[in-house]
Amino acid sequence: MADHLPADMPGVPRELAEHQLKVFPNAKPIKQRLRRFTPEKREAIRAELTRLKATGFIREVMHPEWLANPVLVLKNNKKD
Repeated sequence: MADHLPADMPGVPRELAEHQLKVFPNAKPIKQRLRRFTPEKREAIRAELTRLKATGFIREVMHPEWLANPVLVLKNNKKD
């Protein structure tokens, strides 16, 4: 089950909360060096992407080249 849904923010216009990548049509993309991740990190990335896609917070777009590397931040999920 998704943690967040678009309906969780009633009254907030989609245009205000939605990010669009503004790119100049004649700009040349700069490709970053591809990072390799351990299997545990790959699974964490896959799970987070699946969760964000299911909630509607992100969607898949097509780019001819890889644009950016993901940055992983370890969360402290200790239950007190």
